[in-house]
Amino acid sequence: MRSFLSLPLFVGDRIVGGLHFFSMTESGYPRHQVDLAESVAGQIAGTIASSLLREVEQQTAKENAVLAEIGRTITSATDVRDVFEPFGELVGQILPFNRLVITLFDSKAGTATGAYAYGWEVPGWGDGTVHEIAGTSIETIQKTRKTLYAPDISKDVNEPAATRRLLTGAGFNSSLLAPLWSNGELIGCLNIKHSEIGAYTPRSIELAERIADQIAGAIANARLYEDLRHVADERRALAAIALAATQNLDLDGVFARAADSLKKMVDYDRMSITLLDQDDESLRVAFTRGQRLLGFRIGDIVEPVSGDPFDGEHWTWKSGLGLISRPDGRIQTTVQVPLGSHPRLLGYIWLRSNAADAYDERSIDKMERVATYLTPAVQNALEHDREMRLAQERERSLILGHENRELQRLNEAKSRFLTTVTHELKTPLTSITAFTNILLKNRVGGMTERDLSQLVVIQRNNRRLKNLIDDLLDLSQIDQGGLSLTMSEFNAGEMLTEVLDGFRPITDAKSQEIISSFPSRPVSIRADRDRLAQIMTNLLSNASKYSPNGAEIGVSARRWKDRLYFSVTDHGIGISDEDRKSLFTLFFRADNVETRAIPGTGIGLYIAKTIIDLHGGRIEVRPPTGDGTTMGFYVPGAHNIAIDAEQHPETLAAIIPWSRMDELPEEQEEATG
Repeated sequence: MRSFLSLPLFVGDRIVGGLHFFSMTESGYPRHQVDLAESVAGQIAGTIASSLLREVEQQTAKENAVLAEIGRTITSATDVRDVFEPFGELVGQILPFNRLVITLFDSKAGTATGAYAYGWEVPGWGDGTVHEIAGTSIETIQKTRKTLYAPDISKDVNEPAATRRLLTGAGFNSSLLAPLWSNGELIGCLNIKHSEIGAYTPRSIELAERIADQIAGAIANARLYEDLRHVADERRALAAIALAATQNLDLDGVFARAADSLKKMVDYDRMSITLLDQDDESLRVAFTRGQRLLGFRIGDIVEPVSGDPFDGEHWTWKSGLGLISRPDGRIQTTVQVPLGSHPRLLGYIWLRSNAADAYDERSIDKMERVATYLTPAVQNALEHDREMRLAQERERSLILGHENRELQRLNEAKSRFLTTVTHELKTPLTSITAFTNILLKNRVGGMTERDLSQLVVIQRNNRRLKNLIDDLLDLSQIDQGGLSLTMSEFNAGEMLTEVLDGFRPITDAKSQEIISSFPSRPVSIRADRDRLAQIMTNLLSNASKYSPNGAEIGVSARRWKDRLYFSVTDHGIGISDEDRKSLFTLFFRADNVETRAIPGTGIGLYIAKTIIDLHGGRIEVRPPTGDGTTMGFYVPGAHNIAIDAEQHPETLAAIIPWSRMDELPEEQEEATG
């Protein structure tokens, strides 16, 4: 080629190409051919301009159509999780990329979470991955408020070296980050990666920013819708609790409705409601829902631990968050709020979650609103329960009152019957006793020894029958509250001597010996003489009945200050510890082989205790040092009788009673007593 002609192709003031001619001769293109070539170039340039314009229009139409589809798709989503569903495929129609990620920010926590990922995978950078914001390109966007374009990732100063190595190692060489703004707040970014260096033009950046704006608006709308839905759910839940408060007086029903409603507001794995006992301030589990906890069942008392609303003495009005470290290393979170209206604390609502960050101050706020609505229901149910208990108690009281009046009427009828019968029995018994005594005194005559022994048996049984009748009369008087004492001043030693002398025929019949121990100095006492003699006779009778033939029976009397102590000790079958608790109960008899073979009514000791109680004294039973039993009692009103020292020169013995009923000093009684 010896010559050539090159002509530019202009579209406006921009060169879009060239028209080139070549010739085998020198000066092959004269001026008129140049002019003709320029004319041809102008026509070609016009055709190219029309073609380029048509391509631009087609591309713009396509971009607008895709942008419109993206906008339509993401703005129709009401859940943030649905916003990104078809997103990656649509963006790929107008923007080249190998990986697309949408990241959402938590400004309080200072973290970025991968909410959506499409395209090539990067290990450790999938959906739900949480990263720190500090020291990354995201921090740069927050400061500059501009889109970041890195045509060569290996030279990107906005990312740490480790991140650059990770991205380039995955095959990425250029990056585009478009911020997502909502009401002036950075809520995330659109992150696009490509395998080629310098993959994005200004037009690409513009498209990315427009897409980012659509995403930000859709996310903001979805979050607003989600917030409104939560508010509506909370209102419905609170309304359900309020409805339960007015319609249900059963605590379990109220708590179950509250558990269902609260689950819609604050998620939990375990819920429990505890109620405070207003009497002893013990906190007990009243309701549970969800996972079971050992030692935390309904009715169990809740012992306070560190972090509980407890000030060392009382449960307090305190809401709070807590952490529980499980043996397997997992961390659980808890939240509790008080239940009640100040100042009356009813209890607490407790929630537990297996998630380590399940609860925050907003959780407390929601639970406190639930507690506010639940409080009237609990108060109404507790008040209803209290009224029902009071009504049942009143009903029981009326029934018991009626039964008591009926029992009193029957008791009075029984007492009148006993009085009548015993008096009727006593009249013929007196005659039998009198004639038996006459026959025994006039034994000289035609009676044989057998006749005399039979008369003795009749006399002995008359005496037993008389004692039984006297006991029944006393029992009737006790039932009617008519048993009274006839108080007098008498010599206690003389009374005891008379009792022992009158009782010796009974002990002689069993070859038993009475060993007595009395104060060396005469003692006077103000009491009912006959009743004290009756008690001693009863105790001696029991000692003789339950002791074998030939046994010894000990009788002692001791004075301490103004008390006179009596005791009767036998060496018989003894009394068990269990029987000793009921010994002075009416009609009680020990149930064993030995006692069943011995006659008795179980009345005597009951009457004895009643008489001693009327005196202001006390009776007790205790085993002696060996076998057998010791019965003892004391009555007040004793004092020594003044005597002439010349007539009684002997030294007075120490007077220390055996009874454990008092803590007595180990010292001698003064002689002047």
